[in-house]
Order: sequence, then structure tokens, then C-alpha cells
Amino acid sequence: MKLKPKTKIKRSKQVIFKEVEGIVYILDPRNSTIHTLNETASFIWRHLKTPCSIKELTTLMTENFDVEEKKTTVDIEDFISQYLKEELVVLD
Repeated sequence: MKLKPKTKIKRSKQVIFKEVEGIVYILDPRNSTIHTLNETASFIWRHLKTPCSIKELTTLMTENFDVEEKKTTVDIEDFISQYLKEELVVLD
């Protein structure tokens, strides 16, 4: 699925997560899988508490990290696409 820049995404209510020392751990109770997010993925996850678009996430990332906008957008789209498939995030 090709995500549009303004498509809103949020965390799935089906998953459980915990943040420890800035790193987010996500438990998918359907298959008992634990996902450990790196610093940037944890940053994205924290901002998905409320619905957020790819464009909004890209802006947040470029304001808070020394990253290039185009590459950041692609990386965020990849992250969101993977987590949509795994039903860890949902479209709003």
C-alpha cells in the first residue's frame, strides 16, 4: 500500500508497549513477539500516541535529528508500512 503524505496513522490498541531508558519495546500479544525499537523508531512511536501523518512525522524528525527530508520520508514510510502489515499501527 502506498501511503499518502497526509494519511494519519496511530498505534494499534491491540499492542502493549513499554519505554525503558528511551527505548520502546512493543509486545504483540497475538503471537508473543517483542519488537525493540531503536532511537529514531522510538521517537516515531512516541508521536503515534495521537494520529500523525507521514508529513508531520517527517517534519518532527528533521527538526529533532540531523537527517535529510527525502530519505527520512522514505524511512518513515518503510517503518509505517511494515508495522501496518504487522498490525502494530493502524490508519486513522
